[in-house]
Amino acid sequence: MKKHCLAAALIILSAASASAADLAARPYTKAPPVSPAFDWSGFYIGAHGGYADANDPATATFSPAAYTTAIVPAAIINGFGGGVPPTTPPFGLSADPKGGFGGFQLGYNWQVSSWVFGLEADASFGRMRGQDAKPFFVNASIGGDDGRYTGVARLQQTIDAFGTVRGRVGYAADRVLLYVTGGFAWADAQTRFAVDSVVFSFAPNYSPAQQAALSNSSASSSGFHYGYSAGGGIEWAFDRNWSLKAEYLYLGLRSGGTTLAIPGNSANTSHFDLHTAKGGINYRF
Repeated sequence: MKKHCLAAALIILSAASASAADLAARPYTKAPPVSPAFDWSGFYIGAHGGYADANDPATATFSPAAYTTAIVPAAIINGFGGGVPPTTPPFGLSADPKGGFGGFQLGYNWQVSSWVFGLEADASFGRMRGQDAKPFFVNASIGGDDGRYTGVARLQQTIDAFGTVRGRVGYAADRVLLYVTGGFAWADAQTRFAVDSVVFSFAPNYSPAQQAALSNSSASSSGFHYGYSAGGGIEWAFDRNWSLKAEYLYLGLRSGGTTLAIPGNSANTSHFDLHTAKGGINYRF
């Protein structure tokens, strides 16, 4: 009996020793390293594209009667009878430029904890154009003769380029940055106010010089408008150096315009608002 007990004890001790040896042989492995948070600091440069729509654009009020008598003082408006319709009453014109654009941007970010502060300048180029054209009719008599004619009044505005210089303040959640932005804005705009497509009825009693003046009167301006910009956006860093962004900007352009005058009428180009939505890509150095 003692021999059997001794043999069982030896077997148990041998098994315990083997298990201890197996435990000691297992290798030690470290926990995987934790990736550092993304840092938005540094210079960057990029490109963008988008769509712009002007609000509160160039406007004009056109009076066919005032236009006619300013060029032909002897004209009597609605003075020709015989069932001829009356002269078209005064009406308004409003150009609303809109269209696509593309450009580039550059800037610098400073990151403090989760807050990101930056400066950015951008320039955009395109052919954003708006036009309003309305036909009119003039019933006039000159020296008792028929002086009626038709024509088209036009107001056109084109924006070829615009840009901003802005500050940015954002909050970073690792590789995603939400930000607001605002600063200086400019735009290069061209505006034209004109009367054309004039057709005289029957044998009007206008001199050749008066016919030429009535047929083609125009005024135009070209230059820079200045104002402010404000908006916001989101940027996602999909790589250590590359990021994608989506941004909305409002440009309030309040100076640099002028008043365009044609005989008896005028147009106001002193200010307009520009709403822009764009997407872009940045490379961070």
